[in-house]
Amino acid sequence: MPKFVLGSSSKTRLNLLKQINFYPDIIEGADIDEKPFKREKPIDYVKRMAETKAKTLYSKYFGNVILCA
Repeated sequence: MPKFVLGSSSKTRLNLLKQINFYPDIIEGADIDEKPFKREKPIDYVKRMAETKAKTLYSKYFGNVILCA
């Protein structure tokens, strides 16, 4: 059975999940550079961060459910 991986070390994000009874099996933040690009729109930044974090954790947790934001 796949595990639920929270790709974030944010205590707030974990607490939000717990409020709706979602408890990750694994918690691991992705070690990436989170600086926005020059003139990057907020929506583009958020999409890029979530995708980059997920791609970073994908090879390690392939076959599991990975949540990144």
